[in-house]
Amino acid sequence: EEGMALFEAAARDAGRPNNAAMAITYMIAANYAVYTGGLEVSDEAFETLWGAVHQMLAESLEFRRSSDRSRQSLYETAVMMATLPLMGYLQAVEAGDAGSAAMYQEFAGRVLSSSLGVAPDKVLFTATGVSLGD
Repeated sequence: EEGMALFEAAARDAGRPNNAAMAITYMIAANYAVYTGGLEVSDEAFETLWGAVHQMLAESLEFRRSSDRSRQSLYETAVMMATLPLMGYLQAVEAGDAGSAAMYQEFAGRVLSSSLGVAPDKVLFTATGVSLGD
């Protein structure tokens, strides 16, 4: 609940409240940070990814036809799939619990893999975007 509130405040500040593309982008960026042990996504790379996700959703007939309830579910799921590993990882690192930190990193890798369709070690954020390299 706290994670959702923090995300929603940041999304409002960015001018993108209740935006599914913002939630999905946050999910990918947060899980990347956890999986890589703290590599943060630059603002420019985040914006580039958001633009791509936003366009993909805008062009998706399935998304456009989905109900408000379905879109809300997607939004909430994405935020929670970002917040759980991020908060858990940060707490584990703060507590010096390497085993739990590694578990959250593994979980984040699985989220990245299932979201992007590539192995998590193939995901690379650069200063200006994301690469799903070989």
